[in-house]
Amino acid sequence: MKRSLIIILFIILTAGITFSQDASKIFEKSVPAVGLISDASENSFGSGFFVNPEIFITNWHVANALSKNVKIKMRDGTVHTGKVILADREKDLAIVNTREKNEHFLKLSYPEKIKTGEKVYAIGNPSTADFKVFEFNFTEGIINNIAVDEFDISVTIINAKVILHSATINPGNSGGPLIDSYGNLIGVNSFYYDKSNNMYFAIHLSELIKILNEEKITYTFSAGDTSDSSFFKNTDSTGFNKNDEVINKKVDKETGLKTYVIFGILLLGIVIIGIVITVLISVAANKNKVVLKGFLIFNEKTYELEKVVFRVGREKNNDLIVEDMEISRNHFEIIRDNYVFNIKDLNSKNGTFVNNIKIQSAILKNNDSIKAGNSTFLFKITNVKN
Repeated sequence: MKRSLIIILFIILTAGITFSQDASKIFEKSVPAVGLISDASENSFGSGFFVNPEIFITNWHVANALSKNVKIKMRDGTVHTGKVILADREKDLAIVNTREKNEHFLKLSYPEKIKTGEKVYAIGNPSTADFKVFEFNFTEGIINNIAVDEFDISVTIINAKVILHSATINPGNSGGPLIDSYGNLIGVNSFYYDKSNNMYFAIHLSELIKILNEEKITYTFSAGDTSDSSFFKNTDSTGFNKNDEVINKKVDKETGLKTYVIFGILLLGIVIIGIVITVLISVAANKNKVVLKGFLIFNEKTYELEKVVFRVGREKNNDLIVEDMEISRNHFEIIRDNYVFNIKDLNSKNGTFVNNIKIQSAILKNNDSIKAGNSTFLFKITNVKN
C-alpha cells in the first residue's frame, strides 16, 4: 500500500513538472513576439504581438486611445516605432506597421482546430487599480465556449466571433495574444465580463485572418500543425491560398462574362434610345398634321367611317344595315385612301347615285348626297388636328 502511494505521488509530481516545463517553453517561445504598446505620452497602454516582422496586432480600443504614431516595447528592452494603418471598430482589431523589423513573430493555428476544452495561455501587460504594470504576464486557462454575438464594452460595440476562456486577463492585457499549447496564435484578448466566473473574451483568429487577407498582409501558419481542411491544405507558409491562380482564372472568366453583359446592356440601351428618338421625331412631325374624318348620316344618326372599307346593305355582315327592300344585300362601300374617300357600287340591282348621278365609283366630297334604293345618306368630312 505504501509503495503504491509513493508511485502515485511520483506520477503526480512528474506530471506537474512536465506541465511546468511545457508551459515555460511555450512562454519563452512566444513572448519575444509580444510587446507593450503606448504612445509618446505613455498615459495609455496595452498589449499586442507581431504576425510578421513589420506588422503588429492589437485591439481597436487600445489603438483608439493612443495617437496614430505609437511605440512598442519588447521584453528584451528593444523599442519599435510604428503607425496605426487600420482600425476595425466592430471586430476590435487594429494593425500597426512598424518602422523597424522584429525578428520574432507568432505563427497562426488553424481556425477550425480551435475547440472548446482546449488549454490556452494569455500573454500581456496587465495593470492594477493604481496603474502598477506587470509586464509580459503569463496566465493559463481553457476554452469555455466559442460564439458569434454582439458585446457592448462601453467604448464600442463588438460584433464578432469570440472565444470565451478562463485564462485571466485584466486592463492592459487588451490586444495581447491567446495561444494554444503549441504556442500558436488562436485569438486576440479583448475584454472580460465577470472575473469571478472566469468570463474572459478573445477575438477569434478567423476574424483576424479575414482582415489580414483583405489587406494582403502576410502571415505564417504553424508548420508542425496539420489540418484536414481543404482550404488550409492549399495555404502556403505566407498565409495565401495556393488556389489563387485557379480563383484568378475564375475571376477572369467572370470579368469577361460581365464585360459581355455590360456591352449587351449598352447596345440595348442604344437601340431603345434610337426608338425613343424616332417616336419623338414622329410625334413632332405629326403634331400639327391634319387628319380627315369621314361620316355617313342616315335617319338622323351619324356613323363614323373608321374602317378602311365601310359597307352598306341589307345583309347582317355590313357595317351599316339598312332595312330597305330596294337596297341590295351588299349595295355599296366607301373606301378610305389617305385623304380621299371613294364610293363604289357593288353591282347593286337599283344602282348607287351621288348627287342624283348614277355612279360605278366616285370620289366623295363634303356634303355629297348618296341615294340607294329608297334611302338617302349624307356624306360629311371634318378636319381634325392630330
